[in-house]
Amino acid sequence: MSNRIHTLNHDEDDRRPNLQASSGEESEGEGSDPRRRRPQEYYVGGSERSGQQVIDPRRPGEPNEPPHPMAPLAFNARLGGGHAAPGSVLRVVVELFDDGFTVDNSALRPYDTPEAIAFMDDLKARRTPEEFKRKYGANKAIDVHCFKKPGNYVFQPFSGAGQRLGAPTPATADEVPANSGLPEETLITDTSSLVTEQMRARAQQSIGLIDASSSAPTTRLQFRFPNGHRITGIFSPDHTIHHHMRTFVVSADPAFSYRLFNFYTGFPPAKIEDEQQTIKEAGIGNSVILVRL
Repeated sequence: MSNRIHTLNHDEDDRRPNLQASSGEESEGEGSDPRRRRPQEYYVGGSERSGQQVIDPRRPGEPNEPPHPMAPLAFNARLGGGHAAPGSVLRVVVELFDDGFTVDNSALRPYDTPEAIAFMDDLKARRTPEEFKRKYGANKAIDVHCFKKPGNYVFQPFSGAGQRLGAPTPATADEVPANSGLPEETLITDTSSLVTEQMRARAQQSIGLIDASSSAPTTRLQFRFPNGHRITGIFSPDHTIHHHMRTFVVSADPAFSYRLFNFYTGFPPAKIEDEQQTIKEAGIGNSVILVRL
């Protein structure tokens, strides 16, 4: 194995493997053809005496530009924890898109929020972000794998055929027992303006229609969530209730993907039964939509 491979737990210095060109290419001269130079090798996972060697698919000399000015370059590094015992290291994947980033397949986070800026600054400096310290502990060893993904983020809601288990009528959210083994995702309860705006930005991004500045017709819907959030989205009249409105709600608060919910509108509120309709066909443009579990 090449002596240019560097472990994540190296005792002698504080260098970390990254996806930038290696400075140890002693065998190639300055005039050598970059296309013939050997690709960068990396060591991932395991401990000092075990792990896996991976090869950077990019040729040396190819640009490694971040997708956004606030984003770091792609890298693999261990943050915090010092010399962690084998099997005790967490693995976190950060994916960088042109319009935001995700952490372990989370909802898309815009780059320009104060929290995202602080998060990216910590990654650039190879510091453990405050978010990870609160979630995993200040001294937890975390292997961060930060990758650039081409293009904008595309939300992919669950799709496919289901298999019926148990009773033909599924239990409602209130009927699911606490020890049922279902994911215990908690709905967002913080109704501060900052959190509400973050929810709105995620939701609006998920349906692709960012503003009403184009000449195409648009309509606004105000969603009232069970925990008090009021979030207004911009839609096309041709957007469907089942796809676009449900995607909007689940993107705003991903915990809704684990719950059965319905839409109500009008006064007194009436349940929207036919969700295959477009917003225009249902006649609910520029109205208030109640989200009920």
